[in-house]
Order: sequence, then C-alpha cells, then structure tokens
Amino acid sequence: MMSPINGIRAEDESKLDTEMSISIDAANLDKDRTLEKNREIEKKSNISLNNSKHTMRELKVKSNRTKGRRKSEEKVNMSDSEARPTKLYVRNEAQSGTSTNNVNERIESILNYVKKKADETNDTARRVKERMGVVAENKPELHFIGEIDGASGFSGTASCSWTVEWGDSWSHLEGEALGRTQYSSDGIRGGREHVPWNHPFDLHFATASIQGWPRLLVRVYILDAYGRAGIEGYGWCHLPTQAGFHEVKIPCWRPVGTVLQELEVYFLGASPQITNEEAIFNKAWEDRHRLVTVATGIVHVNLSVLHRYFDEQNVDI
Repeated sequence: MMSPINGIRAEDESKLDTEMSISIDAANLDKDRTLEKNREIEKKSNISLNNSKHTMRELKVKSNRTKGRRKSEEKVNMSDSEARPTKLYVRNEAQSGTSTNNVNERIESILNYVKKKADETNDTARRVKERMGVVAENKPELHFIGEIDGASGFSGTASCSWTVEWGDSWSHLEGEALGRTQYSSDGIRGGREHVPWNHPFDLHFATASIQGWPRLLVRVYILDAYGRAGIEGYGWCHLPTQAGFHEVKIPCWRPVGTVLQELEVYFLGASPQITNEEAIFNKAWEDRHRLVTVATGIVHVNLSVLHRYFDEQNVDI
C-alpha cells in the first residue's frame, strides 16, 4: 500500500513533468516564430537587392541611350557643318582674326613697356655718367630747391603748368623739369586774392658756361562754372643766379582776341590762346611784336639756390 507521502510526491512529479513539457512546447514555438521572422527578413533583403540591381541595370541602359543620342546629334551637327562650310569658315576666320589681334596688341604693349623701361634705364645711366664726369672734372653745379607757392590776380579755381628750359652747355642731373600743380580755389591772403599751390620744386644742374641759364615757363589754367579748363595766362623768368633764398614773381599775360572772341571770354569764359608757345621765349624777338596782350595775374615762386665748385672754377656771378 502506498504511503500518503509517496502519493504526494508522485502527483508533484507528474505536475512537474507537465510543466516541463509545456515550457518545452513554448520554447519550440518561439524558435519557430524566430525562424519564420528570419526567413521573412531574408526574403525582404533579397527582394530589395534584386530591386537595386534592376535599378542599376535601368540606369545603365538609360546612360547608354543618352550617349548614343549625343553621338547621333554630333554626327548630325558634323553633317550640317559639312553642308555649310562657308559660314563655318567665315566664323572661324573672324574668331582667329580677333585672337590674333589680341595677341598682337598684347605683344605690342609688352614691347612698349620694355622700351619704356629701357629708356628709363638709359636715362638713369646717362645721368649717372654725367654725374661722375661732373665730380671728376669739378664742374660748377647749381641746385634749385623750393616751391611753386601760388598765384594772385586770378579768380576762381586755377592750376599752373610749368616747364624748365636750359642751354646746350648745361647738364640736367636730377629732378623733374616739368610738371603741373593741382587745381586750387582762390582765397584771401595779405588782403588780396591768392590761389595756393605749394607745389615742390627741386632741380640739380651742372654747367660748363653761364650761357643758356635755366628759365622757368608757366601757364595758368582756370576752371569755369562748367568744369572746362582754359589757359588764362602765360609767363616766364630766369631762375635766380645768386645763392640764397629768393621770392620770384612771374607776371602773366594772355593775348587779346577779336571782338567776337572777347565776347566769348566775357560770356563763355573761353580765353584766346597763342598757337605757338615758342613765342613765350624762344621766338619772342620774332613774334611778340605781333601780339596784343592783357595782364592776368602773377605766379609766386619761392626758391633757394645752392652753388658748388663755382669758386674752384673762378666763376663769379
């Protein structure tokens, strides 16, 4: 006869077996579901891979079609160009002519630049050579340092163009021999109208003779109400001979025109001008007596003059 304890143990064992079988079935079911999901995922990945391959093939086919179409169009264009050789030849000729002109212009500009630099180099070498010769021979030297101070007697906005000339016995060593000041409006200085310029002036010469002493030629330009520039006065003077500081005044004049020209001067501001500026100095003895002039103003120049080797060469000025 079975004891109660053994009966209870038997029932427990049967329950345990039942639960284990249920858990095993559940695990198998989960495993089946997992396998099914993996198969579905693999199937979807295969489908997407096939779709991408199909898409790549389609793109390749379209690319080949596009290339074929382009080649056919190029063939058609080539046939059209062969059918119209004259127009194509003319167009190419024009294009080649334009490019040739551009190249020629570029070459010409380069050659001009090289020529300009060569001229500057030659001029510098010439001045250095002259300078060395001056030092070796102890030629008399003059140095003019100062300014184009301004002008009086001119009303409005004025500018001064200046040029220095000298004789054959003189050598220009340094400095600018010509230039032009800025346009400046008149003001009041010392109770009179004054146009200030304050333009620097610096020249260095050597000479073998006092003949052909440097001279300063000036031209004064006036701007009218419309911004037009016209010459209002001419003048000249010799540069100072004595060493030291000098205040130079250059009286200016302009030619008097006909009655019609003077009416234009009064109403339009267009002053008469001389046709040949050699009449200012070089041909003054020949041509000045034919002119009728009127005073216009005064140009003021402040200069300091330095001498060198004058005493050594027994030059007394």
